[in-house]
Amino acid sequence: MVSYVLIYLIIKYLRFRSKQQTPYKTPKCFRYVLGRMWSLVYLRGNILLKMASIKIVLWKHDKKKDGTFPLAVRITQNRKTRYIFTGQYILEKDWDKDLGKVKKSHSNSARLNNYLLKKLTEVDSIALEAEGSKEFISSKQIKSKAKHKGRTVSFFQFGAQRVINKFQSGAFSTCKGELSMLFNIREFLKWNRFEEREQVINGIKERRRNRVGQSRKFGYNFLEHVKGEFGKENSLYFEDITESFLSNFKVFCISYLDHKTRGCWQ
Repeated sequence: MVSYVLIYLIIKYLRFRSKQQTPYKTPKCFRYVLGRMWSLVYLRGNILLKMASIKIVLWKHDKKKDGTFPLAVRITQNRKTRYIFTGQYILEKDWDKDLGKVKKSHSNSARLNNYLLKKLTEVDSIALEAEGSKEFISSKQIKSKAKHKGRTVSFFQFGAQRVINKFQSGAFSTCKGELSMLFNIREFLKWNRFEEREQVINGIKERRRNRVGQSRKFGYNFLEHVKGEFGKENSLYFEDITESFLSNFKVFCISYLDHKTRGCWQ
């Protein structure tokens, strides 16, 4: 609403200026109104972008055969909502909607409420941390960070350690093949689907040439290279590797890496 009013005032001002025969001079009243409107837009924008509503809810769209419903953390940010399912199910009669907690009628109410409080605190701390650092964070990003919180080893970190172990045991050909797989998966994660196919392929080939050139330089250390590339990489966790993920990665390998059906993992 504020932005529409601001656009309307600018249009009115441009019409006013076009009718003026004298040199340009901004009217005081317009400068005041424009300044006030800009302040409102700025303040309202910051409030909408920073404040996130986080709550435990009973998800009624997925009823199990035993009559229970899943409990989820609902994250609402900038009018967009995401849900993180806790893995806990209860009957509707055991849920206090107003207090957002399990009623005492449930046999494990104390344990469940402590668990839900822990989940709620984890998500809330991510939102507060972003607000304190004046960093914009969407409901999708809050959900992603909350899902990954508490995980200590990512897929890439695990893979990097496996490559290092293979190298140190003397299985050089195996470790290089697995390292190539890690690079291919990272290319898939960073794949821009709106980019032209030829540009994607050329970018992949250029990065490969750079890695080969780097490996031929004096003083190159394979182990340090692996640690530098994937030692702190946490963009993918084992829980994220679903059947859909593998299917899409297979298509990517065939289309952009020119792999055969059996060679999609190398």
